[in-house]
Amino acid sequence: MSTLKQLASDEEKNFPMAAPVIRNDFYMDDVLSGAQILKEVKELQLQLATIYQREGMTVYKCFGNRTELSLNRNTILPNQLKRRRCEVLLAKSLSLDDVIPSDYDRHSPPKLSKGESSLPVNVSVHLWVIQIRSVDEVDMDFKMDVVVRQMWEDHRLLFPDDRSNKLILDASVTLQLSCDMNMKKYPHDSQTCGVSIISLMSPTSDMQLNWIHPESIRVSRLLNLPQFEVGNLSLSRCDTPLYGDVFSCIAAYFTLTRRSGYFVINIYIPTVLIVFMSMLTFWIPPEAVPARITMGVTSLLTIITKQYQSTMPSVSYIVALNIWLSSCIAFVFFSLLEYAVVISLVKKERITPTTQVSSQNTRRN
Repeated sequence: MSTLKQLASDEEKNFPMAAPVIRNDFYMDDVLSGAQILKEVKELQLQLATIYQREGMTVYKCFGNRTELSLNRNTILPNQLKRRRCEVLLAKSLSLDDVIPSDYDRHSPPKLSKGESSLPVNVSVHLWVIQIRSVDEVDMDFKMDVVVRQMWEDHRLLFPDDRSNKLILDASVTLQLSCDMNMKKYPHDSQTCGVSIISLMSPTSDMQLNWIHPESIRVSRLLNLPQFEVGNLSLSRCDTPLYGDVFSCIAAYFTLTRRSGYFVINIYIPTVLIVFMSMLTFWIPPEAVPARITMGVTSLLTIITKQYQSTMPSVSYIVALNIWLSSCIAFVFFSLLEYAVVISLVKKERITPTTQVSSQNTRRN
């Protein structure tokens, strides 16, 4: 390059644009930094190519508008990897061998070398939640459609559209995941469910999973669940020790808050009306035994049926809806118990005067 720089300086009249900006570098885009408009860039490229070719060099055009100079393709440049990534300018089109080297091993991670050690490849992950199909309280699981984006750099490859060698893998999958639910406040509960992504092929020394940014999980605006609202989203790490190694793991969590409209319409309002209906028996005369018994028993059976028809989770502990329905059953039961007490007192009052009259008649005789 010093020879080329001297040549450009000596023939400044022939190359007025190239001479002032040519540098001791192998890349044309570095010497094009002084250009202000596209026309100047093209003129500089032509002038520099002329200078290089006069010196017997071959011009290689790299991806990203970079031009590398070499005497031939076997010449070892300061960075041999960069030499392989170039193609002869206007000579031929790019082939698969220029992108994937013959010694490429797809099973080994593309780790970067730093001195005598090597750095693990960094895989950035982004998660889009497209749809949550169902949330099953009985089996405690849920299904959702997601798009998982993974991005990493493989410096062993070269792609024409990206000089950074960044690989992007988008996968649309349907997942069925378990969710440990706490149903004690059902149906006014909020559940925290999540998804974990772990690589069991490579330990953390070879590969690291990371979220792209703090908002790497997104939920589609079209997502609408009939029974739940999607709340807070959070990200965390869950690196897992296994078989003597540590494997990289990341997790995303979101909150599902249950909508109470269904239970207000189908549980709370009917049971409240049934309890009030059972209390109407207090205004029915005690002598109307069939009416009071029928109304009380009907109310009790209706609430019991309502309890068994409700979609309550199968858990071994008491949930809030159990307490509500049990309280309603207790109110109806006590209304029946109250009527039994009233009937007993009324009969006792009727028997006592009759006994007194019979005793008086016996004394007169």
